[in-house]
Amino acid sequence: MSVIAAVIVIVSAILLIPIILGLNNAEYDDAIYNNGSDITIGEEDLANRELEVLSPSQIFENNKDSVFQIIADIGDGWYAYGSGFIVSRTGIAVTNHHVMEGAISATAVFNDGREYDISGYYTYDIDNDLAIIQVDGEGDSFRPAAIGNSDEVVVGDPVYAAGGPDGDPLTFTNGMVSRIAHEPIQFDIYTIEGMIQSTAAIYGGNSGGPLLNSYGQVIGINSAGHTARPSVQWAVPVNRVVLPSVGDITNPLPIGEHIQTLWDGRITYLTQFPFIPNFLSISRNATLLFGGTADDAGFELVLDIDIYGVYHFDYAFYYSLAYEYWVDDTDLFDESLMEHDFILQGMENVEDDFYAFFFHPEHNTTLAYTYHREDEILTIVIGQGNAFDAFFGDALLPSTGVPPENAALIPELFGRWICTDTDNPHLFLCELVFSDDGRFVDYDGDRGDWWVSDNLLTLHFDEDDYGSLAYSFNLVGNNILEILIDGEIAVRLHRE
Repeated sequence: MSVIAAVIVIVSAILLIPIILGLNNAEYDDAIYNNGSDITIGEEDLANRELEVLSPSQIFENNKDSVFQIIADIGDGWYAYGSGFIVSRTGIAVTNHHVMEGAISATAVFNDGREYDISGYYTYDIDNDLAIIQVDGEGDSFRPAAIGNSDEVVVGDPVYAAGGPDGDPLTFTNGMVSRIAHEPIQFDIYTIEGMIQSTAAIYGGNSGGPLLNSYGQVIGINSAGHTARPSVQWAVPVNRVVLPSVGDITNPLPIGEHIQTLWDGRITYLTQFPFIPNFLSISRNATLLFGGTADDAGFELVLDIDIYGVYHFDYAFYYSLAYEYWVDDTDLFDESLMEHDFILQGMENVEDDFYAFFFHPEHNTTLAYTYHREDEILTIVIGQGNAFDAFFGDALLPSTGVPPENAALIPELFGRWICTDTDNPHLFLCELVFSDDGRFVDYDGDRGDWWVSDNLLTLHFDEDDYGSLAYSFNLVGNNILEILIDGEIAVRLHRE
């Protein structure tokens, strides 16, 4: 899952049986279906029976009762979303490890509205980002998905992805196998070879759902997508799934709670806030060093900006990212955040560090990141509330973007203004050009409309996501412009 618990897992040995065509275990015979029919067929029948190619609508109908949405409670008011699919009438199911990791409880929601507790897990496989879980049917019988053979998948095969993206009900997309990625694919803490790359669109919340072939059989488990390249999605081959033996008992959630936490770059964490893009799905140049909560890290997760104060966050991710890549990669990250309905509130430079603040109004969530140039470390922090307002007070004053009746263009501001303090945290204000037609350009080249009313200088950006900034200001003579935040001079510019 588009969050975190830092654990290294050690599992007691149990007998595991791989899912392949023709399982020799009666418990899982009902997971092997021809086109998802109600007829159970064994190894001999499968070998001698020709499968029928189904239409997309038939494939959806055959699988809609096998696929479910996962709502995971990860504590402190946070919830994350994923998907899974049933492989046994008794409710044994498959999903991604990252969907369940850290969840203290979870619910399976089916397409017809039925909801069941996920009572525990049997085992998990970090090497392939897989987890086997138990949906508590309370006596109900489930419809298992038909299982295919991922070893037979070839480039060009039509495929279909089912799941619950972004917390939505069951959705169904189509595409084709574009390649088998024999090189390792890295996402979050996972590095997996031989993943199935397809063009069937998936989004946050699809993780753990099935990738289906034209016979309606599961051939892969959707695990990751490339945010910057929507046509690139990856699935773990289904032949890597292993199931518990009949009689094995489940372990209580959360996964791996009892295992010692280590600070060594191997720490596991959730990533699937459905509304937050994963940085590693955008940057191919970053390496995750750590991801976790304050408890995982053993210290408070804060941004401590000397001149503004401290703000506490719930989660932090630390990446190694070379200086030559950080601007381009974070620019792509910025674009992706705004596509996910985040509002860019501000970008600040403080001494040797760069800070960017984004806010998601619907979820009341701040995502901020800072890049430390000297150490080449990118830190992304996530927390509830509006951190930008807490740091910078009235730097972002309410504005509708429409000039009030008393708005005016002050001739004294016409022209180009610059500041010599390039270490100023409000760097984008260190160059402002005010035109007599009511247009401005800032240090970063962003443009918009400007006006003055009630001794407030308003900058309304053309980019809707940037919004409007309103500042108190002083004109000192004809050549000095002071912009104030919280009554203090934040930027002093002089006329060029």
